[in-house]
Amino acid sequence: MICYSLTDPLYHAVCAGRLPDISCTNDAQLTSYANGTCYNGSDLVGVWNETIFEDVTHLQRTSASEEYYK
Repeated sequence: MICYSLTDPLYHAVCAGRLPDISCTNDAQLTSYANGTCYNGSDLVGVWNETIFEDVTHLQRTSASEEYYK
């Protein structure tokens, strides 16, 4: 995962923690956004579309094994 800056709005959610794959359609409290993310109120809870997320944010999710072998 590429983490550019602490001022990046997604830094703390993406780089400081892990974003799970999540379906925003199964829960009325969750809201899906056009950037591929899913929120519960103001809390980022996951990514519902990884392709859109990477295209819009230019951030790339990696697995633990990819990070280990870098």
